[in-house]
Amino acid sequence: MTSKIGLHVVMGPRNGYGAFLQTLARAGRPLAVVKCVDAFDAAQEAKAHLPGTLTVGRINKTRNGGHDIDLQAIEPLQPDGSYVDPRKAARDYYDLVRSKWLANRQSIDVWETFNEFSAHWGWQSDFYLAMMDLADSDGFRLALYACSSGNPPGVAEVFLMLPCLRAAKKRGHFLALHEYGGIGTSGSTIRGSDPYHALRYRHLYESLLIPNQADPPLIITECAPDCGFDFPGVSPLVDDLAWYDAELRRDPYVVGAAVFTLGNWANSNFQAALPALAEMVATTPADPPPHQPIAEPYVYGKPPLLAPTPPPPAPPPARGKPRTQYSRVYLLLPNEPNTPSGRARLTAWVQALVDSGAIVRFRLTLGFSADDAGVGDLDSRHVFAINPETWPNSLADFYAQYYPGTSYNPIHVDTPEELLQEIQQRANHL
Repeated sequence: MTSKIGLHVVMGPRNGYGAFLQTLARAGRPLAVVKCVDAFDAAQEAKAHLPGTLTVGRINKTRNGGHDIDLQAIEPLQPDGSYVDPRKAARDYYDLVRSKWLANRQSIDVWETFNEFSAHWGWQSDFYLAMMDLADSDGFRLALYACSSGNPPGVAEVFLMLPCLRAAKKRGHFLALHEYGGIGTSGSTIRGSDPYHALRYRHLYESLLIPNQADPPLIITECAPDCGFDFPGVSPLVDDLAWYDAELRRDPYVVGAAVFTLGNWANSNFQAALPALAEMVATTPADPPPHQPIAEPYVYGKPPLLAPTPPPPAPPPARGKPRTQYSRVYLLLPNEPNTPSGRARLTAWVQALVDSGAIVRFRLTLGFSADDAGVGDLDSRHVFAINPETWPNSLADFYAQYYPGTSYNPIHVDTPEELLQEIQQRANHL
């Protein structure tokens, strides 16, 4: 197994990036992941040198109707405190990004949506379920959540994520998380921030996601020392990432981690470290360190903390089941159009059946619906269809397919008078 260290790229200088890719290509080593924001040429370049690189894209801002729209999150609460319909929010979001996603289909394998929107966990779950429906229809894959470092915060929030993550695992999508050093610790490195920031994912997966079958592949779409604000220098960065990479390689569900960042953001551009980073990735031992399950899952509690499974819904009450068995004889009227002339003909057919005396004498059922004639959990169902050729399809085939066991009997007559005679002759046999 090769290195799981990858690159995060924003707009701005990335001197040495092409040489970095070429070094890995010459060594025959893949690059785990390249994450790009707003500009996606770095992903295209990675694909040209290393076709197996998983590329992730995110659109940070877009314009609509002459206005800039921040796509890092959507306000889910309406003025009255109720939630916006997550399916509508997903459709609105998708309408804003779909054209760019389509235009960059060859460069980007996976799309992130929100960025570090670490709140409203249940609403986000519903939003992402709707987003997966939309993305699947166009063949896109998603990286969900992109939680800020130290999130999701607790078991209750994770339980709200489970329906979405179960679906993501089944449907080929990913979970995205961020892990940074220098948050809440005395040091700035990624190492030493574990397990509450670095390697928090391991506690999340082993305590909660894996036991709940809600463990899609994981992409760490941002990671860095010093909260990502400052490039610490070549050796400190590479040494820190070497430790982090060795840990990532223990866990098969981790796809890769994108180091923040190449390009213009604060003082974080680590382009000077690209040659040393290329050497590290190119010479990573092929065999991963052995997996070591967490000895004490103190971030999220002791496994297995299975999400409570709601009881199955009560079966609906039986509908249409007869109180007692009886033999039903149904006289199905011709399929006359709902026009003045059609209604007049139906009236004549009904009058002939009434005049025959059979309706009252034998308590027969008279009606207009082929379904009514066949439906019901009855052992004995007889349908006498008057002029079945008036129906658009074969009634014999209809009852054989939808209401098997129904006794089907056609009656062909030209006038109501003939129908009256036919019914009188058959009355004793109905």
